[in-house]
Amino acid sequence: MNTTEHVTAITSAGAHRGSPKLLLPLAALLTLWIGDRAARGHEGHAALPTKGAKVQGDQLLLSPEAEKAIGLTLAKVELRDLKQAIRARASVEIPWHQRAYVTTLVPGRIERILAGPGDVVEAGQELAIMKSLQLETLQQELLQTKGELDLADRVLEQRADLTRGGIIPGKDLLEAQTARAQKAARLKITRGKLLALGLEGDAIQQVLATGDTVRSLAIKSPRRGIVSQADVLTGETVEPIEHLYHVVDPSLVWIVGEVLETELAAVREGAPCRFKPHSLPSQSFEGTIKHVGLKVEPKHRTAHVFVTLDNPEHVLRVGMFGPLDIEVRLSKDAVVCPAEALIRGSAGEYVLLERGKGKFQRRPVKVGMRDRKGAEILDGLFPGDRVVVVGNRVLASLFGQGSPRESAESTRDERSEMQSGGPNSASSDASLLAHGVIELPTHRKLFATSPAEGRIARILVEHGQRVSAGEALAEVESLQLRTLQLDLLEARAQQGWASQSLDRLERLRTRGTAEKDLWQLRTDLASLENKALSLTRQLMLLGLADDEIRRIEKMDPASSGPDTVLASIVPIRAPADGRIADFDVSAGQLVRPQDQLFEIHDLSKVWVRAFVFEPDVPRIAVGQEATVTVASNPRFQATGRVVRWSPILSSSERVLSAWIELDNPNEQLKDGMLARAVIRAPANPRPLAAAVLK
Repeated sequence: MNTTEHVTAITSAGAHRGSPKLLLPLAALLTLWIGDRAARGHEGHAALPTKGAKVQGDQLLLSPEAEKAIGLTLAKVELRDLKQAIRARASVEIPWHQRAYVTTLVPGRIERILAGPGDVVEAGQELAIMKSLQLETLQQELLQTKGELDLADRVLEQRADLTRGGIIPGKDLLEAQTARAQKAARLKITRGKLLALGLEGDAIQQVLATGDTVRSLAIKSPRRGIVSQADVLTGETVEPIEHLYHVVDPSLVWIVGEVLETELAAVREGAPCRFKPHSLPSQSFEGTIKHVGLKVEPKHRTAHVFVTLDNPEHVLRVGMFGPLDIEVRLSKDAVVCPAEALIRGSAGEYVLLERGKGKFQRRPVKVGMRDRKGAEILDGLFPGDRVVVVGNRVLASLFGQGSPRESAESTRDERSEMQSGGPNSASSDASLLAHGVIELPTHRKLFATSPAEGRIARILVEHGQRVSAGEALAEVESLQLRTLQLDLLEARAQQGWASQSLDRLERLRTRGTAEKDLWQLRTDLASLENKALSLTRQLMLLGLADDEIRRIEKMDPASSGPDTVLASIVPIRAPADGRIADFDVSAGQLVRPQDQLFEIHDLSKVWVRAFVFEPDVPRIAVGQEATVTVASNPRFQATGRVVRWSPILSSSERVLSAWIELDNPNEQLKDGMLARAVIRAPANPRPLAAAVLK
């Protein structure tokens, strides 16, 4: 018989006799610890004495020689704050409000470059100078219209004198007045177009006064920051659809962490965290979670969390990465036991508690939260208690694996849980188990777009913010909007002049006015009315309010007053109530109506898209009840009903999709989460089509 067999025989014999005291030779204790090496000594220690361990119930007595032989070490249970944290992979990014794109509103050719990557620039600083044929053309049109207006003023003055002298009829004076008003309106509208392109009012006055056109246009920075990208070359032709510069301000940065789906339930906004970039091993940066993402990325099964950090010295650079430790729980003044002291048995966890010199007790404990060094003890220990941290695994083996009563109760509890059809069981013959994924109903996942081409002027919302239908999310500066307003202004002015001319001719009709002149004016008037109505509808589609449109229609473009004030901003509005799930736009960014800019989620109700294997398809029907659990939170359980199904089986996996609708009042369930559904099938299943298409 070898040493191990000898120990087994002694242990079995003692247990069979039911002796309350079990004496083990110390050689057997050592065998259980390190095997056959014990008889020869270990790692420089002398061979152990032949006796020294005594077990009685939950009590253990050790001789000083035995303690020394196994290197017994004790540690104190202490009272301290305990933090539990999870670790996420994270990187440094620039927030949307700390960056801006620079564009031009007119095509042109770059004449000079005044700033490049790495340069610090101020708001309004010139970055480049360009020449523009369109700018030159508009200025020439401005000067030509000014000349025509001067001529119209002289003609009007002359005809006014001749009319007063009775030399010419009043009709000629009215025609001169109309011509003069048209030229004045054209001048003001052309001036408005130049203002819309970025030419300042003083520069336009200088052009009118001297006749010399502005040869170049400055491309300016919209904000203070550092030029991170300059996509321009001297002599290059640029278009309004291009981003020429990217200016960032890294004095404030985001730390964007990727939290695993299984740990997502523990993360809350406001949770303290610490970032340690790999490139700065001696430094760490503390902050709090500002926002937890509203969807799970399907490839890596992670959700984003955002931390805002001040970065005045620009120590953190975009692209740096490292671990982000997020504090998910804090227990103040907790009774903390060293992690090494905990031993897991069949009936739960316990420690070996010192009860006197050489005397130890197996003490069951109720464990709360944990960290890497210790565990919170909810019941079983007090501060100052001393527990075994080295040698406890060896000593634990002397107690066996737990009493037969504990094992029987554990087995009975497990069997009971399986038979009860708990959240992790689908043992009932009338139910089937299906895995799936959380989806938003099609009418609860929406996108906000820009109604017009332009560039982002302001962003008015944050990630995760709750918004209402019609609420402005951002503002777009649109040259198209200004142009349409000027066209409407001109159309209404022309319509007014045509109406005046028609009234005048109808009054003079008896004096031999040609009928065809009346027909022509009526046709022109109808055409102008249709044009104005079309422009009005376009402005309404761009988001301009009714009162703003009426204000424009009432303006007199022929007046010599200040420049006509036109709306230059069109809002991007929320299409429905919900929360901002995602957006990646910045000030100055060029946008088009087809771009999906803001993703909005209404999380009040969700679907579980359950994948049912082909043999189980006949057991599914609309209206069936289902119990749903999710991978991200083991304690979560909710009940819903099957509301729809796909009529087509997947050709590759041979599964059919069935959608279960759930209420989600606390918004715990997010788009993309993994889920599991226990669907309670009817006792007499009918084919799926028969259950739905009645």
